[in-house]
Amino acid sequence: MSKAKASAGRKTRARKPILKGAAAKSAQKSEGLLTHYAEAWKMRVNGATFREIGEAMGIPLTTAHDWCRKAREANQQEAAEIRKDAREQALERLQPAAARAARLYEETGRADHARALAALEKRIAELVGSDAPKQVQVSGHDGGPLRYAVMTDEELRKEAGE
Repeated sequence: MSKAKASAGRKTRARKPILKGAAAKSAQKSEGLLTHYAEAWKMRVNGATFREIGEAMGIPLTTAHDWCRKAREANQQEAAEIRKDAREQALERLQPAAARAARLYEETGRADHARALAALEKRIAELVGSDAPKQVQVSGHDGGPLRYAVMTDEELRKEAGE
């Protein structure tokens, strides 16, 4: 059996290109910066101010702010890609199911097949965004404002009964 036939059904990982000279130095610098961005973002998420981040990392306050912004943007982009992949996977499952439901409804005329088809088509429309946008307003009890409290971790644990 040839190598092409043997590997036809397997997924392969993309190989990282071998970089030399200036390109290698640039890639190393980029990886180092990403590590610094992540470290700064972790400190920020844990409550550090930009000034505290700058002092801890030996960088100016404005650089600390920029690094945190870039880390946040990278996280948002990664989350968007994950959501997109999840939508695509859901569509790959739902579309054949909708086709089967449509065929069964055409063949039998049964109401349960029609309900299944309607539910599948509704979910597909939600995933591809073909429905009209929905406005959602969040409010507190009887339409009043949301109530919230600022607590320390210790107060929160006490409130939760831990």
